[in-house]
Amino acid sequence: MDIYGVIDEYLAENRTGALATIVKRTGATPQGAGAKVFIGDDGRIFGTVGGGCVEAEVWQQARRITGSRETRVIHYAMNGTEIADEGMICGGSVDIFLEPLQIEHRPLYRQLRSCMNNGTKALLLTSLGTGPFTKTIFSEDGELWGDPVDGLTVETLQDRFADRAPSIVKGMVIEPVNSVTRLSSTGEATSHSS
Repeated sequence: MDIYGVIDEYLAENRTGALATIVKRTGATPQGAGAKVFIGDDGRIFGTVGGGCVEAEVWQQARRITGSRETRVIHYAMNGTEIADEGMICGGSVDIFLEPLQIEHRPLYRQLRSCMNNGTKALLLTSLGTGPFTKTIFSEDGELWGDPVDGLTVETLQDRFADRAPSIVKGMVIEPVNSVTRLSSTGEATSHSS
């Protein structure tokens, strides 16, 4: 089951939640950039961004933004004390982008799944910061789904289509659709390439 399928199920039931994505990783960490976890408004967790204290912090922050239009990036450094307490062998840091689900973006999540299934090369663009919350899919052939985005063209985004991991550029999180987290039937996160 893919994480966007879970999101679609929540939105179909007029439920909400928050999605967390690792957008930057430094050093050794349990999960790499692009790993995702969805926290439903009922507190259920789907996927992982590393487990342990990292996921506990993400869960708390996700509960705070669920139902809002607020996005945020949290930085989590895994220092020696935390590593020993959690029994981890890594000591890097991660930046995790948190965004609340919005019911009006349900068609966009469905289109995202369609792009993944059809192998359409595309980018998922999500606004970051205090401005209006927008979410857009921009395909390599110039098609756009979701919210309008000023000043973006295939030419301005050309270098990003080759990326395998998310990045933050000019107040926007840019994620390649060809690098999407899926959940196995056992609930383990795996990477899926379109």
